[in-house]
Amino acid sequence: MHARVTALCVGLLGASFSHAIIRRVDVPDAQHQALANNIPLGWIQYPSPSAVPTSCALIADQFILSAGHTYSSTPGAIIKLGGETYNIVAWVKNPAFNINDLTAGHDFSVARLDRRVLNQTPLTIRSATVPVQTIIKCFGMGTTGLGDGTGFVAPWNPIPSSWPPRGMTNRVDIDSSIPNVILTDFDKPDGTTNTLSDIGSSPAATDHEGQLAGGDSGGPVTMLVNGQEQIVGVNSAVANFNNNGITGDYGDLSVVSKISVDYTWVMSNAWQAGRVAGKIHLGDFVGSPMLRTATISLRNPGSTTNLESFIVPLAIDSGFSFVTARRGLTDLHITIPGFCAKNLTNVNITNTSPGDLSILLPNGDPDQSQEVDAVDIDLVIAHFGQPTTDATQGDLDGSGEVDATDIDITIANFGTLGQP
Repeated sequence: MHARVTALCVGLLGASFSHAIIRRVDVPDAQHQALANNIPLGWIQYPSPSAVPTSCALIADQFILSAGHTYSSTPGAIIKLGGETYNIVAWVKNPAFNINDLTAGHDFSVARLDRRVLNQTPLTIRSATVPVQTIIKCFGMGTTGLGDGTGFVAPWNPIPSSWPPRGMTNRVDIDSSIPNVILTDFDKPDGTTNTLSDIGSSPAATDHEGQLAGGDSGGPVTMLVNGQEQIVGVNSAVANFNNNGITGDYGDLSVVSKISVDYTWVMSNAWQAGRVAGKIHLGDFVGSPMLRTATISLRNPGSTTNLESFIVPLAIDSGFSFVTARRGLTDLHITIPGFCAKNLTNVNITNTSPGDLSILLPNGDPDQSQEVDAVDIDLVIAHFGQPTTDATQGDLDGSGEVDATDIDITIANFGTLGQP
């Protein structure tokens, strides 16, 4: 494999570091844009107007993952994600990353945003390795074009206020001489191009076969696990393997930095000391969790005296998080209008946990008496037919209207008591 590695490195050193999705000539661009639906893909915009924006992905409600080579020590970079703009509070680059050898992998950076992202569901990170020839998806924002070397569009002058994210598919190839990266080759639809054939690559192009090009650096690379996309790497570089002067056409290679190698580093940096995070599941609720806000109070174990309280809006995935100076075993008392209060007991708050708390709150208590009773039924009936998303006015299920379902919820949960 040494000849391949030598050729690959030459291609990398001559390639732009910020390339994005190039597609098959026979697949419409709209299909590549559709692949990126529901992926929490962000755009890093740098303070210099001449700097090409790069890509990133949300991996926790206040943290994004990108490539090491997209990191900038110059303050002022912003993240555009889910229709909103965020400032970067802290940004770290993997110390093992070497920009002079992208085939060595470790091409990761993690940034903390100035506030939580509520309207996007973070991607989870896969700690296990990815089997060879697994179909993966690569996502990014930026230049697009066709595999025959035509139709390239680079929206950088001037930088647009928005630009559609895109995705592509390809198959995992692993070269044993460069174990920290995943390679993919851009196969022609007719099967006549298979650059990585000598390491077992399939000549058959995937349905949305593609290649990285301008703006995709740092974008997530995922595989489907139990119906959910999990991050297995980030877009790192491209190689003009056929040396024809066109970077990104059929026969060229994409290089993905493999995240399983640096899983511990990534996860330890996607956190804050004293951070408490998890999900609050809302019983009998069909609306967006963003309609509800939790009050979370910290108590000494076994006590009902609040030491500290946080008003925490729920994210779209029912997620919550806050940061406290308290450490050690603590009870959490959780209340949300319309729901019976519950406690999470003996939660150990440290510099590195907890991050996986989970609790279900029973519905049906619009008067907040901490008992689902006849008064709650009467309250819902009194507001029957009214358009509202307010639980205290009877919209228990978050549908936007007080209706028969809300009455059914109180009846089904009749007698349920909240925890003091």
